Amino acid sequence: MTIRFGLIGCGRVAPRHAQSLQQLDDTELVAVADVKPHRADHFAQEYGVMAHYDHHELLARQDIDAVTICVPSGLHKAVTMDALAAGKHVLVEKPIALELADADLMIRTAAES
Repeated sequence: MTIRFGLIGCGRVAPRHAQSLQQLDDTELVAVADVKPHRADHFAQEYGVMAHYDHHELLARQDIDAVTICVPSGLHKAVTMDALAAGKHVLVEKPIALELADADLMIRTAAES
């Protein structure tokens, strides 16, 4: 079974995540999202996937099973909660959150979803 991924946040760390997904046998990068269209477009072209400029559009796709979140740390909680609400599996770039209470909420919500 292939796990189809979306990548949210096409900044400095994102290529490492995309390259790691390419190295795994049972994963496929399907789409990326970034609020900066030129960055999303460039990244999408480099990896041969679809670009989105709003992570909600990416999360609405039925062909994505999981997301890797590569946005700035202060946005981890909000994007993670959106992804979990959309029924996606989530990988979060470290640190998981800036506040322990946020990390606890993210973990609890993931366990419940």
